[in-house]
Amino acid sequence: MDQSMLKVNAREACQAMHAFSRIFHIAQPRAWLCQGWYDWIAGKGLQSNRAWQKGLGLAGQLSMPYEQACTHHELGRHLKDVVEAKVHLQKANDIYAELGILVRVV
Repeated sequence: MDQSMLKVNAREACQAMHAFSRIFHIAQPRAWLCQGWYDWIAGKGLQSNRAWQKGLGLAGQLSMPYEQACTHHELGRHLKDVVEAKVHLQKANDIYAELGILVRVV
């Protein structure tokens, strides 16, 4: 499968996730996590960070620590600011540990 087809499939998946999240609000953080992934592969780094920040805020509002950890993880992996990236990775590790998930992100 070529890159253009992957982008089309990713965009369609994000659209479906956002549609699903309008009905089931609990899916909103995951929809924005997916949006961030799509924006990243589409070369839209600033937009991807905005999407992940939005998803992080929604996960906090909805008291969804796993979604918070996943989003902190992605922010930590993709931020150019090394200090800020480490903060997000540490938050992801802390939340995963609190949930009893044996994963270490670096």
